[in-house]
Amino acid sequence: MCRLPVATLEQEWLGEEEVVARCRTSRELADFCLVLAARRIPFAFRHEDGFHVLLAPAGEAERARAEIGIFLEENRDWPPRPHDHLPVAEAGLWFWPLVLPVLFYGASGPWEAGGRIFARGALGRAVIEGEWWRPVTALFLHSGPVHLVSNLVFGWLFMLLLARSIGGGLAWLLSLAAAAAAGAANIALRPDGRMIVGLSTLVFAAAGVLCGLAFRIPGGWRRFLLAAGSGLAFYAMLGAGGVRVDVRSHLFGLAAGLAAGAMLAAIRDLSGFAAKVRVQEWAWLSFGLTVAASWIAAMG
Repeated sequence: MCRLPVATLEQEWLGEEEVVARCRTSRELADFCLVLAARRIPFAFRHEDGFHVLLAPAGEAERARAEIGIFLEENRDWPPRPHDHLPVAEAGLWFWPLVLPVLFYGASGPWEAGGRIFARGALGRAVIEGEWWRPVTALFLHSGPVHLVSNLVFGWLFMLLLARSIGGGLAWLLSLAAAAAAGAANIALRPDGRMIVGLSTLVFAAAGVLCGLAFRIPGGWRRFLLAAGSGLAFYAMLGAGGVRVDVRSHLFGLAAGLAAGAMLAAIRDLSGFAAKVRVQEWAWLSFGLTVAASWIAAMG
């Protein structure tokens, strides 16, 4: 047995001792020892049957286990494991939905040209009258070439970052769901006569998901402040100005994405979950079917 001095508690304790943890690696043992040392709990360890067995006085054993449990909970799934098997940028799959706005712009032309595609696909008060598809279809329509190119550039950036974190399928499905919810909420709270189009709500939703994933970083309320601060900074830089900019859509998209990212961050083994090929395949399928069904309903 090897005993380690702990702060001023260098003397060995008297009486019984209890096992508080069995560690497979020396790194894990060192972490637990630091936790107990920081809380001034005496400890010792021994090697037994291939494990590092951590001990504490019987009177302190329960508190030692509680402190180790708190440490494990605050550091669960951290640092994130490398996403060696995520089907993301390496396969190029994450990129293909960005082709859709280009195709739809080719079919619809600019907003001034009007036409049935804008009439049936743009987001407006018709949503609350039962035209459920509009929060989705509006994301793929753009008023002009500048509007289209700017959304593609920022969409490429944020979707790539998000795809590298959770995989392309999950990235697009969550961003689409958050953006659609944001669009519907925007119209429900302000059912005026304006029509809204553009991928920017989805881009802000993706940024929100990225910020929400910061909740995986240990630190209690600091997680929330980091996530919210990052999202609001992005909103202030890119989404809160311009004559024809729908500020509420951007803010709602960011908020919905932040909520989705926070819920995703609650998955204990997020890296393992996202790395499952079946999860990504179902996410891609759900994304594709949602977009297809929305446009079929719009143009049917």
